[in-house]
Amino acid sequence: MKRKMDFTLMEDDYRKVIFRFYPRQTFVHGFEIDYCPKTWEEVYKVYYSFAIIQYHKDDNGNIETESADRLLYMYCDECSQIPNLKEIIEHIMNNDDYVFDYPTIGQPAIDWKISKRKGVYEWEDEDNEPYEYYKFEMFDNCLNVGYRFTLDRKQVEEFCKYLDKINQYALEHSVPI
Repeated sequence: MKRKMDFTLMEDDYRKVIFRFYPRQTFVHGFEIDYCPKTWEEVYKVYYSFAIIQYHKDDNGNIETESADRLLYMYCDECSQIPNLKEIIEHIMNNDDYVFDYPTIGQPAIDWKISKRKGVYEWEDEDNEPYEYYKFEMFDNCLNVGYRFTLDRKQVEEFCKYLDKINQYALEHSVPI
């Protein structure tokens, strides 16, 4: 079983921020005592483990692994929204006015708020290219700690692929109740 699965949220010359999923600490349970769920319809409850981690870089642009800062850590996101996030994000991508703001039922758990911003930079001259970015706000409802980040449309599409990958992995390694 994999130890971690990462997605880069942001990277520049000085730091790298990642969304890290921990498969070994994530549990997907089915309704049956003796059988693991094979589809999401057979899933009773999920407990996802993940973190937002920031690494600093040295003067040569190399990541200093000992500099890792956990900006947000959810050891056990009970009733996690992560299995549904891809569909929620796709709905937001197709509906300009829709904002997902849903508290998660569970303790501890992550509350998610996702919104889209579209427009044109007004200070540009003639070739105003439209922008589209997505704002993600995550809030740990037990520790009162949060983290927010923004991604452009291309990054959001990659994030959705990443979510598919971790969800499929979690389902394939599910456990009976």
